[in-house]
Amino acid sequence: MVVFPTAGRTAAGSAGLARAYTDEATQGFADTVEGYRSAREAVDRALALDDTLPEAHENLGFILAAFEFRWADSETALRKARALAPGNGRVLATAAIFEGLSGYMDEALRLSERATELDPRWPRFLER
Repeated sequence: MVVFPTAGRTAAGSAGLARAYTDEATQGFADTVEGYRSAREAVDRALALDDTLPEAHENLGFILAAFEFRWADSETALRKARALAPGNGRVLATAAIFEGLSGYMDEALRLSERATELDPRWPRFLER
């Protein structure tokens, strides 16, 4: 991955890097362990710079569930992301995934539908 030299200097830049590393690792474009390790470092940096950034909490929630298998901590991070940005489609989509994996299919469907309403052009919503 090509990374701009200034990308990790701000909270938003670090959160963006974390998302890129997470997506690469999840989709098989990078080594899973190294990708998630890099993602976790970037998201921790983002939160150290600004703990009110919903995208950082959303990505942390995903990392905690998908890689570290820390379900309760993941739920906490995702709830914080939703509280900070209740109208963010990506936050709601990630929360929908978590709810579905936790067995709460009605809530997962509700969140997924709301996320699609908010951001219908996001590619992941088109995978149905």
